Amino acid sequence: MTHDILSEQGRQWPVLVFLLCLLAFKVLFIVFSALELSPDEAYYWDWSRHLAWGYYSKPPMVAWLMALFTKLFGNNETGVRLPAALLSVTGLWFVYKLAREFYSERAARWALLSATLAPGAVAMSFIMTIDAPLICFWSIGLYVFWRALQSSGCAWWLLTGVVVGLGLLSKQTMVAFGVCAFLFMVFSRYRRLLLTPMPYLAAGIAFVMILPTLWWNYHHEWITFQHTAHHFEGLKQPRVFDILGLLGLLGTQIVIMSPATGILAIFTAGRMAVAWNRLRVEEHYLFFFGPLPFFLTMLLALRQDVNANWPAPFCLTFFLLLAGEWDRVSAGVSDRLISWFRPSVAVGLVLAVIIHAVPFLLSASAYSGGKWDMTARLKGWEDLAMEVHARLTSIQGEPPFLLSNRRQVVSVLAFYLPGQPQVLCWPEPGRIRNQYDLWPQFADKKGHSALIVLERKDPVPSGMAQSFDEILELPDIEISLGQQTRRYRVLYGRGFHLAEAP
Repeated sequence: MTHDILSEQGRQWPVLVFLLCLLAFKVLFIVFSALELSPDEAYYWDWSRHLAWGYYSKPPMVAWLMALFTKLFGNNETGVRLPAALLSVTGLWFVYKLAREFYSERAARWALLSATLAPGAVAMSFIMTIDAPLICFWSIGLYVFWRALQSSGCAWWLLTGVVVGLGLLSKQTMVAFGVCAFLFMVFSRYRRLLLTPMPYLAAGIAFVMILPTLWWNYHHEWITFQHTAHHFEGLKQPRVFDILGLLGLLGTQIVIMSPATGILAIFTAGRMAVAWNRLRVEEHYLFFFGPLPFFLTMLLALRQDVNANWPAPFCLTFFLLLAGEWDRVSAGVSDRLISWFRPSVAVGLVLAVIIHAVPFLLSASAYSGGKWDMTARLKGWEDLAMEVHARLTSIQGEPPFLLSNRRQVVSVLAFYLPGQPQVLCWPEPGRIRNQYDLWPQFADKKGHSALIVLERKDPVPSGMAQSFDEILELPDIEISLGQQTRRYRVLYGRGFHLAEAP
C-alpha cells in the first residue's frame, strides 16, 4: 500500500514541477510585458482601497485579493495581477487532479495541457478580474465535491461548503455550481445522499460565508442584486429568436477554448450526449457541470444579450471529456474525430505563443492600436494620467479635485496619477451606475475648484455645468496608440457650489 501511494505521488511530481514553472513564467510575463491595467482592473483596484463586504456589481473577493497582494508587492501592475497567475495555476492543478480521478494519468496530463493553452485561460492568468477567482474556486469545487460524494465522512463536505462559499464571494455565477450539484444528485445514484445531512451542511457553510455580503446588500438596497437583474432585462422582441446572437456567443466560446479544441470538444460532447445511457457516472458528473449549463446559456442568447464570460466556468469540463475520449480511443478504439485531439492542442500551443508574443511585437510595430491589437485596451492610460498631471501642476493656488463622468477614466486616473489620489465620478441624477455612486464624494468640496476630464465625444452633464460658478476650456488631450487616438476634453471648474451631494 505504501509503495502504491509513493508511486502515485511520484507520477504527480512532473506535473507539479510543470505548474511551478508555468507560474514562474506567468509572473515574469506580468512583470516584463509592460501592459497597463485595463479600466476594469483599475476599477476593482480602487475598490480594494475601500475594503467592504460587498460592492455595487460584485462580491468582495477581487478587492480583497488585490488589497492583500498590493500590500505585499506594492500598488503597481504586478501587485494587482499576481493573484491572477496564482489562481490560474491553482485551478489547473485541480483540473488535472479530477481528470486523473476519472481517467488515466495520460488523459489527465492532456486535459491539463489543453486547459492551460486555452486562449481564455492564458488571458485570465495575467488579467485580474472577477473571473480569475471564480474559475479557480469552480475548479477546486469540481474536485472536492466529487470526493465528498465518494466519502463516508463529513470532511470533504465541509471543504465543499468552504470552496463554494469562496466562489460565491467571488462572483454570482457560483450559484450555478449549487444548482448543478443538486441536479446531478437528483438524477444519479447519489440522490440517496439528499436524505442525509451532508449536502445541507455544505450548503449551510456556504450560506454562512456570504451572510455578511447579504447584510451589506440589505443596507445598500440590494444593489448587487439589482445590478445582476439588469443583465436579464435585455430580452429581444417577443417570439423573436436571435440566431446570430447564439452563433456569435458560441463562436466566442470556441475561440476562448481554442478554435480547434473548442470545435472538437463541442462535437464530442454532443455525440456523447446522444449516447447518454452508455456513459459512466463520472461523465454524467462532468456533463451536469459543463455541457448542460453551457448549452442552456447558448439558448439564453436566443432571447437576450449574454456576456462572453458568463459560460467560462462551464468550459472546464469540456477539456476533461475530450481528453477522456481521446484516452479511450488511444486504447484501441478507432475514431477519426477524436484523432484530431492532439493536433488541436498543438494549435492551442501556437495561439498561446502568439498571445504572449503580441505585447512585445505589436508595441514596436505599425499595427499598434489597430483593429486586431488585442492589447489596445491595456495601453495609453499612464500617458493620459501624465497629461492630466501636467494640467494639474500648471494651475496656481490650491490644487483642484479631479472629476470625470465615466468610471473607466476615474479608475485609471486614480491608479496612474502620482500619489494615486481619489478621483470623483459625476453621477446621473436618480440612478446608481457604479461603485463610486455609493461612496460619499462631494460633501467637502463646496467652494473648491475641479479639473474635469471627459471623453471628447461626451457633452458636459447639465448638472455638472450648473454646479460651478465658471467652467473654462483647457487644451484637449490626445493619446496616440498607433493606429487609433483617444481624445479627451479637459475643463477647469471654479467654485463648486452644489447645495447637496448628487
